[in-house]
Amino acid sequence: MTNVKTINDNAGSARWMVDDRILSMLELADQMYQTTNGKLNIAMGSVLNIWHNYREAAEKMPRRMPTTSCPPWKSWKQPPSTVISTT
Repeated sequence: MTNVKTINDNAGSARWMVDDRILSMLELADQMYQTTNGKLNIAMGSVLNIWHNYREAAEKMPRRMPTTSCPPWKSWKQPPSTVISTT
């Protein structure tokens, strides 16, 4: 097998041959996890955990109206009035 998704999809169903490059990557990932006391983790769960924590914190913050507004959409389509050359 040449990708981690296929390995995960087939986990426990049979014995599989796995590319040495994948095994080396997983061994390095485990070594870095141990070296950094878990701060470097290639598992998706750790990414989702970070997303969840920041989302929970943002939901607790009071909602404020924006202090600035966006220009009308029509003005976005107009060509710029000044052209600056970078050459």
